[in-house]
Amino acid sequence: MVELSRALAAGGVVSRVGSAAVLAGLLLLVAAPPASAQAQSKEQQKCIGVANKQARTLAKARGNESSGCISTAAKVGAVDVDACNSADTTGKVSAVQTKATALLTPPGSKCDTAPDFGFSSPLAVTSVSTAVTAKLFTDIYDANFAGPLSTDESKCLDASLKALTNLFYTQLKAFRTCKKPGLKDGSIASGVALLGACLGDVENGPKVIGAKSQLEATLDAKCLGVAIGNVFQGDCVTAPNTAALAACMDDRSDCDACLVLSRVDNLGADCDLFDDGVANSSCIEYAFCGDGYKSVGELCDPSDPSPSNQMCPNSGNGLDTCSPIDCTCACPTRFDFTPDAADASSLLDNGWTGLGHNERWISDATVTVSVDSCDNATKPCGTCSFSGPVANVNADNGDIHNRRCIDDTSQKCAADVDCTGFGGTCSFWFGAPLPLTNGGAPLCVLQRISDAFTGTVNVSTGDSSVSALDVKWKVYLGISVAQPCPRCSGDAAMNDGVAGGTCDGGHRSGLTCDANATSPITSFGPVSLDCPPTAGSNVSGAGLGMNLDASTGSEVTTLAATSPDCRAAGFTTEECFCDVCTGDLTTPCSDDDECAALLPGTCGAAGGGEPTRPNACTNPSGCVAQGGNEGACSIAGPVDMICDGATDLRLLCLNNADCVNYDPLCPGADCGDCLVGVERRCFLTDGTIGDQLIAAGAPDLPAFETSTPILAATTCIGFSGSPAVNFAAGWPGPVRLNLKGLARALP
Repeated sequence: MVELSRALAAGGVVSRVGSAAVLAGLLLLVAAPPASAQAQSKEQQKCIGVANKQARTLAKARGNESSGCISTAAKVGAVDVDACNSADTTGKVSAVQTKATALLTPPGSKCDTAPDFGFSSPLAVTSVSTAVTAKLFTDIYDANFAGPLSTDESKCLDASLKALTNLFYTQLKAFRTCKKPGLKDGSIASGVALLGACLGDVENGPKVIGAKSQLEATLDAKCLGVAIGNVFQGDCVTAPNTAALAACMDDRSDCDACLVLSRVDNLGADCDLFDDGVANSSCIEYAFCGDGYKSVGELCDPSDPSPSNQMCPNSGNGLDTCSPIDCTCACPTRFDFTPDAADASSLLDNGWTGLGHNERWISDATVTVSVDSCDNATKPCGTCSFSGPVANVNADNGDIHNRRCIDDTSQKCAADVDCTGFGGTCSFWFGAPLPLTNGGAPLCVLQRISDAFTGTVNVSTGDSSVSALDVKWKVYLGISVAQPCPRCSGDAAMNDGVAGGTCDGGHRSGLTCDANATSPITSFGPVSLDCPPTAGSNVSGAGLGMNLDASTGSEVTTLAATSPDCRAAGFTTEECFCDVCTGDLTTPCSDDDECAALLPGTCGAAGGGEPTRPNACTNPSGCVAQGGNEGACSIAGPVDMICDGATDLRLLCLNNADCVNYDPLCPGADCGDCLVGVERRCFLTDGTIGDQLIAAGAPDLPAFETSTPILAATTCIGFSGSPAVNFAAGWPGPVRLNLKGLARALP
């Protein structure tokens, strides 16, 4: 260290904490020297010596790369010093790091016999020496160096870089030179002894004094008359003259040499006091990735000895790996969502009659999307935007392979060309065929995702939304109430890509299949895209379109003056939630705006399907709230009779003979008697403007990249080609969907 008095005599220097230290976060991380003192064996001495030699070699490699980059860039413009400190154009830095790691990492290394002191770890050598060398350039020249420099300023810069790095390398070598004989004769037998015997040489050793004198002479010769603040834009920017500049640069080099040696040799040195003789926070050890500790400001650090600190916190699904480069945690590149059919929250209410309410979903209907961008490149990611669908991550290995040909869903595909000869194009499907009881008029529905959609997910809170999710319902008449969809019977494992089952019914009856899903109604059996219904039972053409915009918040449709007038006799003065566009009877709508492009662009009045009304209650105002936005026709009914042996199926009956006919799909093949009366379900409206159809979603706080949110949607469905289906369900009409499921963030 150049004497403080010399700097004061020269006019003084106002010092500031280096920007690299500020950016990295200030933290004192030193280890106490071992209490015992013991002379080291030859093998242990060799390890200590090699560690110091490699630290100096790495410092030189980093210094040569950084100084060359700074010198070249400053001649033509501004310099990103941090970028120069990361550059490795020749590969020399990484090559020396690789060699040092091999020399210092057991087994087969120079440190197979670990010393009792004087050596911390291979990582400290390879990381600290390069990081602190880079810090030295940032301390002196600043992270954002303004250029270009004039010819004289460039000469000053080049000369100062050479003299500064020479001083720094000399200081590192002086420490190694000092301790070698002391280790050999046993006079240095502890970290305390090493600290006391040799750290002073880093400041005042003969060769160090010579290097400091050379630095001052160089500044006098090459920088005299140059505006100091133009070249030295870091901690020494306020130096009034070259003598004060030399003192400031000496202090910075003292500081950084001390930091390297304290870490590499595990000295626990007070580098703040060492650099200028004052405990003034002018040399604070700072944290950086790979320094052996998970420090303040780092989410993780692979070099930390604690396994929990080596991994990204609250992370999983392959996103728990901590970057060894910058100790950051990656944001997801995909999300997927799998509805939980068994959860009571996963319900479908379709149509205004109420007979299609509380229908159950199916399992394993996984849909995957790709992340387009996030608020931050690394965690905390904030809100991420996505688009989809994309192929499921583990398709045929636990996930459904949901990309199939439109005209034959048994044919898997990755592109339209794969559907040549099978008809149609390649499309994504929202799970396997969906069996619906529909009040005793069973249906089998294939749900095709007809276009790309977008959305957002807040990775921290779990709040999410989906936009423009257009789904085509291909509706088929069910085989029976007991079996709305063809089954895939006898398959040992679902979604394993092995067609181990046999289609029971449908277009491919008797052919092999891989089961894709099950229903909470066990009698419906496993279902599969390999087992589509027969084409002749299709009552929806290319499919009934629905826009399933969804979110974890509340999705609301509100009756307004622009809502379609109801069409059923006696209700034409009321408003209904849904109808179809007059310009295209296949397009469902909730107001005229949705039909504006389809001339004539109004919603309703054109007819089609079952004439609409607010609900099927005998007294439309008799739909009474039951909680959870559900309603029942509690005033004047109607009351539906169902079989008491399977109340979850809501098997409508007129007498006991009807229940006998249902026996094949009930537990123990016995549906009981026609004894249970249940009030008809209904949407909470009597057609009054301001009435609302509400689907309540709920976010779930993610834990280890996994959460169980409820996605909610309200929409409209058109009408089928079957008057009986339209009559039973109340189509066209409103649809409310709540799906609780497993949401995952994926790498």
